[in-house]
Amino acid sequence: MLLAPTLVDQNLNTISFEVFKTFAQIVQSTFDKLSDEIQRQKKEIDELKRFLQTNNNTETFKTMIYDGKDLMEINAKDPKKYALCISRIIFSDEELENCLLTNVPEKTLPQTSRVPLPAEKMKVFREAIMKRFDLNDTSFGEWWPKIKESINACGRHKKAKKKRQFQEFESSFTNTS
Repeated sequence: MLLAPTLVDQNLNTISFEVFKTFAQIVQSTFDKLSDEIQRQKKEIDELKRFLQTNNNTETFKTMIYDGKDLMEINAKDPKKYALCISRIIFSDEELENCLLTNVPEKTLPQTSRVPLPAEKMKVFREAIMKRFDLNDTSFGEWWPKIKESINACGRHKKAKKKRQFQEFESSFTNTS
C-alpha cells in the first residue's frame, strides 16, 4: 500500500504535471533564496573591501579631532556602526535622549517632544562619517536612513533606561519609608 503518489507513473514512465509543477516551484524558491543570499554577501564583501581600503590607505593620514579624540581612529565595520560610536563622543547623553537625528526642519517634524540635534554637531557628525568611509553624497544618502534610525533608537533606549532607573529608585525609596 502506497501512502503517497509516486513521482513516476510506472506504466507510462512519465511524471504527472502536478508533481512537476511542485518540483519547479521548489527549485524556483530555492534559487530565489540562494540568489538573495549571494546578493547580500556581495554587498557585505563590498563593504569589507571599502573598510579594508580605508584602513590600509597609508598614503593619506586621516585625522578629525573632536573634543580631544581623533574620530578617524575609531574602528567600525560600516558607517552605521561607526555613527553609533561617534554619536557617544559628539553628542551628550541629554542630546541623544531629547533630540532627533533628522534631515527635516524642526517645524515639519512629526508630533514629538524631541527636537533636532544641534546643527553644528550634526555637521561634524556627517563629515566624520563621510571622511572615514570615503563616502560621497549619494553613497552617504544610501546609509542615512539606517544611521538615522540607529541613533534615534539609541536615544529612545537611553531615555527609557533613565526612566526605569528613576522608577526603581522611587520604588526603593518609598519601600524604605
